[in-house]
Amino acid sequence: MAEIAVSLVGSLIAGISTLVEKEATLLQSVPENTRFVKDELQTIGAFLGVVENMKEDSPKYQMARVWAEQVKDLAYDMEDCLEEQITALTTRNSSWSQYVTNYRALRPFAAKLSDLKSRIVEVSERNMRYHLVIADQVIDNHMNFMVALNKVLSRSVEGTTDNWTQNVVTWAEAPEESASNDKTCAPKVTAVVGMFGSGSTRVSEIYKRHKADKKYDSYVWIELSQDVNVTKVFKDMMKQLFDDSSSQPEYTGEDELAHGIQHELKQKRFLVVFDELWTTHAWHSIKKALPHVSRSGSQVIVTTEIVHVAKGCTESDDHVYWVQLLSKQESFERFKNLILVTENSKMTHEDREDFEDLDLKELDRLKVLEPPFNTIEQILRKCRGLELAIGTVAKLLASVSSQVGKTM
Repeated sequence: MAEIAVSLVGSLIAGISTLVEKEATLLQSVPENTRFVKDELQTIGAFLGVVENMKEDSPKYQMARVWAEQVKDLAYDMEDCLEEQITALTTRNSSWSQYVTNYRALRPFAAKLSDLKSRIVEVSERNMRYHLVIADQVIDNHMNFMVALNKVLSRSVEGTTDNWTQNVVTWAEAPEESASNDKTCAPKVTAVVGMFGSGSTRVSEIYKRHKADKKYDSYVWIELSQDVNVTKVFKDMMKQLFDDSSSQPEYTGEDELAHGIQHELKQKRFLVVFDELWTTHAWHSIKKALPHVSRSGSQVIVTTEIVHVAKGCTESDDHVYWVQLLSKQESFERFKNLILVTENSKMTHEDREDFEDLDLKELDRLKVLEPPFNTIEQILRKCRGLELAIGTVAKLLASVSSQVGKTM
């Protein structure tokens, strides 16, 4: 009887081990599949705009329309899936039960992602099999460009933007400190919350400006992945702290590297950025390389898309900042500048002069907007001040035509 029980337990353990391995593989696929699905959302927008532009007497029109409906359904499922993950990750509490909740939230999400990835590949192969839509076809009029824009800006982006405007706070610049100030204190840790890379975009601008002004003794920018390799992070920090590789200490172990970084930073005024932090666990592993005390004015900035992670990095909620959305004027200037830079080699001299002369006040004065003013106004309204969306649309517009005015 005991032998039978041992055999059953052994079989059960083997079965559970196999199941756990499958679950681990499934959950590990989340970061890769998330990036794949988000990238596909942008590509789908451009393709749907091309289908919308097809003439009804085209031999492939009916088949392309059927394919487009399948793609739209898939796009909605993709957006819903991403929206579910965002909701799950931003509403969890930082507590002991977080680990269980994390698994419960990610398990169905991971399965959905895996299924979506298979459907995306299937839909893509169907298009290639029947040659329905060619990738380099041009979206060459105002109406169809707006169709593409509607798809590129997913519903999940538009749905969260309204909530941001109610909770947004103004970004606080680092306090000015005299270069001769030798006072020491704990470095200030600030967390910046921004969806879809908007936090990274804004912090990057501040980082580059401070680096150009040489307001700090040392600068470190670390891009994190969802699966953080702490040793690699510390080695990257060491490389940035020591410009001359010959003067860089030869540390190998994680603890040695952490101690070396602390020793290098504690006598300096520094600016360290950890970009795209996913978990508080990763933060606790990384922060051991930071000194408890350094020159007054030192700052650590963390960007993340997850609210409870931002709060877990800082001493108080007062040090958590929501990225402020761009004003209409700022959105217009950003959009205009991106178009001019991207299209510099393709625009005619006349088109370039006309576009440079565009003014937001002129848009507001016109009672009836005509191309290209009507398209610009709609783009700004739909982007809702989201910096990443403006950049994506500007690049899309630049890629579909050699003449901006004609495309609009």
